[in-house]
Amino acid sequence: MTKEKEKDKELINAMAVVLKDIRKSRTLSQQVVYEETGIHVGRIELGLLNVSITTLSRLCKFYHVNLIDLFARLQKILAANKEAAKRAAKEAAAKEAS
Repeated sequence: MTKEKEKDKELINAMAVVLKDIRKSRTLSQQVVYEETGIHVGRIELGLLNVSITTLSRLCKFYHVNLIDLFARLQKILAANKEAAKRAAKEAAAKEAS
């Protein structure tokens, strides 16, 4: 997989986590979201779909979250993932050196 494809997958997976967290924090089932919006969030929440900005906007309206907050949450997850990858690389290098 190319570096660019890996970054795309990382972004899609991070967005999946954000959307799932928001849905769960509102104690909504995927079924309820589908019934109210017509959006199948299951595949989105598994990171299987690259969701469009229009779908994100519709979900934000339904969840009562603005796009700025959604992307701020996304940025936090991406930053945390980057830090975790750095730590894992350092640990692997230290293990290899010993």
